[in-house]
Amino acid sequence: GAPGRSATRSSQAASAAPTPSAPGPNAAVRRASKGGRAITAANSARIATVATGRTAPPATAARSPAVRASPNSSQSSHIFVSRTTQAAMIIILSPAKSLDYDTPPHVAAYSQPEHLDDAEPLVQTLRSRSPVELSSLMDISDSLAALNAARYAQWSRPFTPGNAKPAVLAFDGDVYEGLDARTLSAAQLDWAQRHLRILSGLYGVLRPLDLMQPYRLEMGTRLATPRGRDLYAYWGPRIARALDEAAQGMRRPVLVNLASEEYFKAVDR
Repeated sequence: GAPGRSATRSSQAASAAPTPSAPGPNAAVRRASKGGRAITAANSARIATVATGRTAPPATAARSPAVRASPNSSQSSHIFVSRTTQAAMIIILSPAKSLDYDTPPHVAAYSQPEHLDDAEPLVQTLRSRSPVELSSLMDISDSLAALNAARYAQWSRPFTPGNAKPAVLAFDGDVYEGLDARTLSAAQLDWAQRHLRILSGLYGVLRPLDLMQPYRLEMGTRLATPRGRDLYAYWGPRIARALDEAAQGMRRPVLVNLASEEYFKAVDR
């Protein structure tokens, strides 16, 4: 799970760490951030503009060489992203608390999450907690705790279209309403598959078409594991490495941070 509405709030965490002397696991993130090329934004309509080329409602961009006001608007009310920048862009989102597993996917394409081997131990840990313990751990109601206890009890591998759903079609919060992935064509989803990443407390990093079984586990949850006292310690440099791999082959990659501070903190570790 994730901060549904808070995913649309402006993150203050996009300032980059100093560039290391040698490339590290988050080298792409730091390269993208150098010189002000990391972009923090909080308008879900901008995601639709970047990913699909649609015209966006008014939005305000951070000053960056990668994003500039559309020349068609003296009020800078639209965001224009050049084709060159789009080709070297990695967009990161927070997940959403709300999920939609009732609406069938409109495309047959799907992929497998890359961090299921890391997700499974977390599920096993959560299975050992009672609904009362989950309620306290996640600060959720008794009914939500019971729902998620059942979800973790049913979580199983392998993931198939019969027991899971592509992540970008399963998340249903404000940002995902703005993205409106159910209306995207196969070609637009293919672009998103290469350029969009969803951060997750359970799955680490998800591509849009990665199959996902329902869950709730916010990145800020203080779930102790053998790797440390919380999920930031659990994921360590793995998320940054995944973003670095996504940017491989891109010339001067641009990191577009649309994630909340809670989630972006998991990137630069």
